[in-house]
Amino acid sequence: MKTNVIKDLKILFLGLDGSGKSTIIVKLRDLKNEEVVEIYPTPFLDSQKINFENKIINLIEVSGQQRYRKFWQMFYEDVNGIIFVIDGSDYARVNIVKEIVEKLDKDLQRKLPVVFLINKQDIEGSLNKGEIKNYLNLDKLDSNFIWTMKNCIGFTGFGIKEAVNFILENIS
Repeated sequence: MKTNVIKDLKILFLGLDGSGKSTIIVKLRDLKNEEVVEIYPTPFLDSQKINFENKIINLIEVSGQQRYRKFWQMFYEDVNGIIFVIDGSDYARVNIVKEIVEKLDKDLQRKLPVVFLINKQDIEGSLNKGEIKNYLNLDKLDSNFIWTMKNCIGFTGFGIKEAVNFILENIS
């Protein structure tokens, strides 16, 4: 049975460098704000609390640079869900994403809701959720996570609210 009585909600944002994690987090702070904010790469870790539909949620972002990915698993035990941001326009690194997702599946020690958020859908030719799902072979994983996949445009907020709601609805 799902519960909404969790004191300290924590969502971990993962994804390769440049996928749009920081942009999505900035947009989550104020989904109505249409201002484009300049975003800088996350040095290692960023954490901030937001009010999302009358729930206080701590958003934890770990840098997607290769040298920091080995630290991601340190955060898995202490979060309620993961939003894994994938740059749909970054065809060259889809194979790296596939390896990371397979490792994520092996490293998780408990069932967690995971949203694969396919960002940059506003870029012509961007891979969509169906194409990414087929490439990652998510249906063939052991699935140590309860997952969904959503298309997203970080700058406009498209798909972001639905991603967070999926996490909140599937917290056990």
